[in-house]
Amino acid sequence: MNKLTMQLAQAFLETHPSEAAKVLETLAPKVNASLLQKQSPEQSRAILRGMLPLDAARSLEAMESSLAGAIISGWRPRQATRCCRHFQPKTFASLLPFIPKKRAALLKRLLKYPENTAGALMDPNAFVFRRNSSVKRAWEQIRKHPQSTFYYLYVIDTHHKLIGVLNLRELAEAEPEKKLSTLMNTEVDHLFDHASQQEILVHPGWRKFHALPVVDDQEVFLGVIRYASLRLLEEQEEQSTGRASIEAGSALGELYGIGLSMILGGAGMNKAAQPLIKSKEGT
Repeated sequence: MNKLTMQLAQAFLETHPSEAAKVLETLAPKVNASLLQKQSPEQSRAILRGMLPLDAARSLEAMESSLAGAIISGWRPRQATRCCRHFQPKTFASLLPFIPKKRAALLKRLLKYPENTAGALMDPNAFVFRRNSSVKRAWEQIRKHPQSTFYYLYVIDTHHKLIGVLNLRELAEAEPEKKLSTLMNTEVDHLFDHASQQEILVHPGWRKFHALPVVDDQEVFLGVIRYASLRLLEEQEEQSTGRASIEAGSALGELYGIGLSMILGGAGMNKAAQPLIKSKEGT
């Protein structure tokens, strides 16, 4: 490439990452690596996230290991494992020195699950609290880790077994000193980590919730499968069988029907939650 062409390519990568991802899927991995290594890890991460997992994996393999490790480290575990499954043998091991130990251990655990099982699809970064945690304590943790905040909070016992669930609206309406054990719903729809793609798709819990917790055979909480992951499975099912996807509109409607403004800024919000509202509005 001449200098002008390279400048135009760089500008395109920076300003249109989604469109750039589609173009890079048509190029050789070495070309992609050459272009992406001139971007920041954040920009490269955004572009690779939009590519097909196989193409993203081949492009990462052609990069310097330190940059590839930095990109993988910044992805959510679900995204990272989707890509890592397509690495050539020994590639993942060669990148481990460039991935933080805690994240590397998590990815290795997720990669042990067969593809499209509940264990492989789950997001392990869901909020979980002990049964004696207070509403005030829950809000403190939510303010501290807003990136992990979703609609449901899960409650575990001393052995990390899943024993209850409540949502943000219920948390917002509760008194700060209330214990989560007095607010939680003890009948929790869940998936086992070894559940197959078909078992995930037909689970009746999707008709009530837009996320389902994942547990092991001892019912120890492991993570959550969210509606977005369900939609990906449905699309794969439709492509392979031609069948229409299951109805899950009620689950998605639950989230949007309530509305984020009502959850985080509506009437009846307890004082423990109010600092979060101010924080969200200021960002």
